[in-house]
Amino acid sequence: MKGYNWFYNTLVTGNVDFIWGYSQATLFEDSEIRTVGDTYYGSTPSGGYILQARTPSGAKGFVFLNSTLTNGTGPGGNTVATGSAASTYLARSGGDSTYQDNILFINCKMGTHIASKGWYESPAPTPSTATATTGWREYGSTDLSGTTLDVSGRSSYSYQLFATEAAAFDTRAEVFSAYNSGAGWTPQP
Repeated sequence: MKGYNWFYNTLVTGNVDFIWGYSQATLFEDSEIRTVGDTYYGSTPSGGYILQARTPSGAKGFVFLNSTLTNGTGPGGNTVATGSAASTYLARSGGDSTYQDNILFINCKMGTHIASKGWYESPAPTPSTATATTGWREYGSTDLSGTTLDVSGRSSYSYQLFATEAAAFDTRAEVFSAYNSGAGWTPQP
C-alpha cells in the first residue's frame, strides 16, 4: 500500500507479510485481520507475520483501530499454531533503515495465535526505540473476550501507549490529519 488508505469493516486474510507497503497513513477500522495456515509447512500448524511496514519518516504508517486479529484454516487445510506454540507476529521489519516500522494497534482484540512477544525482533526495527509516535506500538490490547492482555513479555523494541498518547490516533480525522498538506481527510462509510 502507498499513500493514504482506509479499510472499514473489512476482512483481510493471509499468512506472511499480507499487509505491507510504503504507507503515509493506512487505517484498518472495525476490521478482522485473519491469519491462515501456510501450505508451505504441510500439516504442521504454523504462524507468520501480519505486517511489514516501510513508512516514510514522520508518517503515521499503519493503524489498526478497534479491530480483531483471528486465525483460520488455510486453503490447503493447514492450521495456525495457538497458545504456548503461537508463532504469529504482529509485524517484522524489512531491515531497511531508510524507512520506519510505524505500526499501531489501538483497542484491538487478539487471538491466542499471536506470540506473547508480539513483534518479530530480527532484524531490529527502525526506530529500535519506539515512542508514542514512531515504531511498534500498542494500546488497549485484549483477548477475544475483551480481557486485557498481559503485554509484559512484548518485544523491548515496542511501546505501550498511554491513553493521552493513543488519543492522537483514535479517530479517522486524527489518522488522516496530514492528508492534502494538512487539510485532512475524514472518510465516511
